[in-house]
Amino acid sequence: VKTRIFSEQSGVNNWSFVNLDESWSRSVSATSKGRVLPFGRFTAERAALPVGSFFESAGALIHLSLDGEREQLTVERSALRGDHNRQNIAAAAAAARVLGAPLEAIQSAIDSFQPLEHRVELVRELNEVSYVNDSKGTNVSAVVVPLGLMQTDFAPAPSSSGTAPYVRLLIGGKIKEGNWEPIREKLRAHAADAGFD
Repeated sequence: VKTRIFSEQSGVNNWSFVNLDESWSRSVSATSKGRVLPFGRFTAERAALPVGSFFESAGALIHLSLDGEREQLTVERSALRGDHNRQNIAAAAAAARVLGAPLEAIQSAIDSFQPLEHRVELVRELNEVSYVNDSKGTNVSAVVVPLGLMQTDFAPAPSSSGTAPYVRLLIGGKIKEGNWEPIREKLRAHAADAGFD
């Protein structure tokens, strides 16, 4: 069904937003009869494209190009954390720009947007501990990405004791997917006392 949407497009005002970081999206974009606007992680090669919207994983910039005109936005003040959200911002910013939104208005939206409750929501930082509510992560797949963010996007400043930050994951409920394998390695890498063997 999704590939049919691409193949039914036509004309210069019909855009296909394609995630270059996903092989399925890249392959489907070949069927598009509209204008393809790629988005995803920033690389030097992608920066040279005349059209695209790319986020810096290590930096704070979104590089946006439409018909060769290059613009930049920043996610420095955004409350959304993680590369998956930076990718979403890159795609949304491109869509808004294509529809004629001024760059300043897009930047204002990025700066002021507040994430929904219970979705990787920073509740509080206290005594060098970040408390994060991700109770909307109701299946194994929905836990894997946020768990990877804990030591990068929510880690407090290095503690006075010099110990590395770690994660205490509180998880419960009925397993819907019937398989813990996708999350086991993430738990071993990021969570303390992960007893799933």
